Amino acid sequence: MKIQNIYKLFYLGLILGLGSCETDVTKDVNIDTTPKLAVVSFISPQDTVLLVNLQKTQPAVGKGMSREEARVPNATVQLSDGTKTVSLRYEPTPDVYRVSASKLPVLAGKTYSLTVSAPGGYAVSGSCTVPRTEGVQITDMAVSPKALDNPGGPASVEVFTFKWQDAAGQPNYYRTLAGTRESRDPMNPNGPPRIEPFAFNSWNDKNKNLYSDEKTDGGLFSSGEGSSQLHTPQPPPKPYWLYATLAVTDQHYYRYHRSVYQQADTDGNPFAEPTLIYTNLQGGLGVFAAYNEVKGSKRVE
Repeated sequence: MKIQNIYKLFYLGLILGLGSCETDVTKDVNIDTTPKLAVVSFISPQDTVLLVNLQKTQPAVGKGMSREEARVPNATVQLSDGTKTVSLRYEPTPDVYRVSASKLPVLAGKTYSLTVSAPGGYAVSGSCTVPRTEGVQITDMAVSPKALDNPGGPASVEVFTFKWQDAAGQPNYYRTLAGTRESRDPMNPNGPPRIEPFAFNSWNDKNKNLYSDEKTDGGLFSSGEGSSQLHTPQPPPKPYWLYATLAVTDQHYYRYHRSVYQQADTDGNPFAEPTLIYTNLQGGLGVFAAYNEVKGSKRVE
């Protein structure tokens, strides 16, 4: 994942506009243009592979780096649970460090640390604790039609929604991940099932698919609308099964994604309040965070 434009430096644009095009503003304005390491990694008990994305940041001003120059293929990347430490191997395609999750199982309630070092004096570290899911339960889900006001005439689409119960007495953070409808052809009931995925997109959800129980501790939450990825003209015949996946996240995961969406919402607006991308890392930028999945199912007759 590229971590670029960490700051909305509108005031720098004004400074650049006032001077000669040939003036090096970094000599007149004390700006540190030294690249930093940007590290992004999310771990989960459901993972089969542990991944760490790593590259150098682009300078705020001056000449930018090419994709190849931003790569960091010679870093030492390690994950630890406090007892066991494993090293991750670099793979040029798709430019990621990885290790099998069987080498370091990710367990709920446990704290993990990430350390990254690279030539040039780079050293980045961070830690996170995997959330528990006790008390969190998906209580209901449904697929329903939604009317659309199209220029060519009225139309409708099907949307997937679900609800879940918050675990009271502790801070909880969530992200709605996916919905699926599974059905079978009544003319061929023993044939392969028809799988229809529903995607929860941040652009059509006021919560950006992210939720906190700060003001609704122990309450009932409702998801945004997941849109069908098959766009079939007719829904399948009943009965069929619905499946929903919810991520219980740590605070770092929640705050990082909130800041990314907030910055995207102000992109291109020079008068918007600058938004910093959240980081919980020391010595670099990015995030090391954890989540734990909760799944639910429902048979619709």
